[in-house]
Amino acid sequence: MTTPGVRRLHTRTTPPRHVADLPVDGSDFPWLTSGFHPMSAYGDHRPLFTRLAHLSETERWEEFDACGAELNRTLALHAPDGLPVADFLLHVEPGEARARFRWSDEPVEDPAREDPVSPAP
Repeated sequence: MTTPGVRRLHTRTTPPRHVADLPVDGSDFPWLTSGFHPMSAYGDHRPLFTRLAHLSETERWEEFDACGAELNRTLALHAPDGLPVADFLLHVEPGEARARFRWSDEPVEDPAREDPVSPAP
């Protein structure tokens, strides 16, 4: 089942900066698939996404988890209703035109993470 709508990625700064739009167009539970439409603020965060992809490809899971936690500390994924989700994991595909992500209404508890409110799943 597809959960339609556009998710928005923002920085957690004040004021928040709009990083990207993710118009959902499919799902493969628990993942949603979407387009990926970066805004100018994405350039500041591109290295984090590149690192996350590399760590996943090389199966360096402890570093991957730490990078995912950093992603959640610096960025917030907003549902179509405009409210931020508690937890998310976002993979930007090569070429940066597509993404897949999953999210949770509840924070995932992981004692290895410094920020218990917003770690990645």
